[in-house]
Amino acid sequence: MKSKWPELALKWKGALGKYWYALLVAAVGVLLMAGAGLLLMAASVCKTLIPVWSKRQDYSFGYLTPLFVLYVLFDRKEKIAEFFEKRREKSAPIGAV
Repeated sequence: MKSKWPELALKWKGALGKYWYALLVAAVGVLLMAGAGLLLMAASVCKTLIPVWSKRQDYSFGYLTPLFVLYVLFDRKEKIAEFFEKRREKSAPIGAV
């Protein structure tokens, strides 16, 4: 039995009853905390590397590296989304037996 996302969402919403909003808020909070953690890690790495980038001429391009990474992620966002969509389709639903 293969169900699509909207049908599964309606089944789970009915099963969770009045707690679906609390779970949604918790999930958004977890995602925000994960994003903040990634941002702090990136800031820590940049803080460590900025002295290297400013003192060594062969690493002076380092200032452009974070911008280049953002450009590559933006440029390939469709491929990244497709990859995660394929992974989601292959994984079993949470309530599957």
